[in-house]
Amino acid sequence: MHRSLSKLAVICALVAPLLTAVPAAAATNSDDPPAEEGIAVIDACRYQAVFTYIHGYTYTVEGTFTKASGSSARRELHLTELDPQGPQRRRLYQVDACQVAKPGENLTKIQLLGKRWLEPPHGPSATRNDGALRDVATLPHVPTARPTNLAVTLTGPNEATFTWQPPAGEVTNYQVKITSPTDEGEVEYWRYKTYNREVSAGTLQYVDKLDPRAPEGTRTYTYTARTVVNGFVNDVETDPVSVSIVHPR
Repeated sequence: MHRSLSKLAVICALVAPLLTAVPAAAATNSDDPPAEEGIAVIDACRYQAVFTYIHGYTYTVEGTFTKASGSSARRELHLTELDPQGPQRRRLYQVDACQVAKPGENLTKIQLLGKRWLEPPHGPSATRNDGALRDVATLPHVPTARPTNLAVTLTGPNEATFTWQPPAGEVTNYQVKITSPTDEGEVEYWRYKTYNREVSAGTLQYVDKLDPRAPEGTRTYTYTARTVVNGFVNDVETDPVSVSIVHPR
């Protein structure tokens, strides 16, 4: 009996390191925040995906394609970033389903998948953080109504006020896109830079500070506004109507 126990102890000692050396399979980590995301319809082929950025995660979108016969297949969908100047913690992508669809198939379900690879001593392993599997037929649509009556006026020596009127329909907030002269680096090098600002739904203006140091030829400021509904943005792929003003010396 004593010898049998001794042999068992030796076998356990030899096998244990092998077990700990096997990488853990992809699993959901309850310590990670859930993947906050949303998907909306642009048209029959294109969708818009918006999700909160979580450091270290890579995201993909997968779709389930179904034929009239009832057979189905799941494939990864092509993503194109739409709003690189948007808020840092939000990522906005266009999802193209038609690129991977086969004849006779329709996209019926769609899902955002998040994955983070862990490095030693916690890995190598992967944690998964998946969004809800959504029915395409129940998805909301990207807003189409635009802000109207865009105007910009000088309201101070170094100040411009950009105004607009609300569109018909629901508005969560507005995205104001500004193109303005910017001084780059220690040596004065002026160029135009574009960035976005989020404005609440009840605010119909944006007050911008103008840089009096900008040289002649780089003193034009351009503004436009987009409608945002639950993170989805209209007119992202096209240039909407904009207004400009020149900052006088």
